[in-house]
Amino acid sequence: MYFIEKTKLTELDIVMEIFAQAKNALKRMNIDQWQNGYPSKEVILDDIQKSISYVLKEDKRIIATAAVFIGNEPTYDRIFDGVWITDNMPYCVIHRIAVKDEYKGQNIASKIVSFSEELAHDNKAASIRVDTHRDNIPMQKMLQKNGFIYCGIIYLKDGKERFAFEKSI
Repeated sequence: MYFIEKTKLTELDIVMEIFAQAKNALKRMNIDQWQNGYPSKEVILDDIQKSISYVLKEDKRIIATAAVFIGNEPTYDRIFDGVWITDNMPYCVIHRIAVKDEYKGQNIASKIVSFSEELAHDNKAASIRVDTHRDNIPMQKMLQKNGFIYCGIIYLKDGKERFAFEKSI
């Protein structure tokens, strides 16, 4: 039985362990994403304090995490080599999806997408937006499998490029 709930402060260390696994997995795939200390404990603590950090649990065991919120993502204000599907409309954002190693390949990230769709629908958002590294093919495949469409390139605050995806609700 799976369920998703907001991350509790007492779960921070477990969430950070999942991010450590994700960082190592990306490194093994030679993907230069999350290799510079991001996401840090401070970033995740901030997510928890803003009530945008969620954990996916199987029974009582945390097996995945993500930040999900309705609102503006400043790095999405400008998109290059493409356009957003739903420009100038409210949208949901998914950031920092990470799944425990032993649960990869079991459609766990898709459960986070489904949760995000419900949140978007309940909050009258027109779409869900997400971005990922150009070399993160597993993430891109998961997004496309879940109905996301590649929209173009966005740039993070530090100037790094990311592929941007959107799904209409």
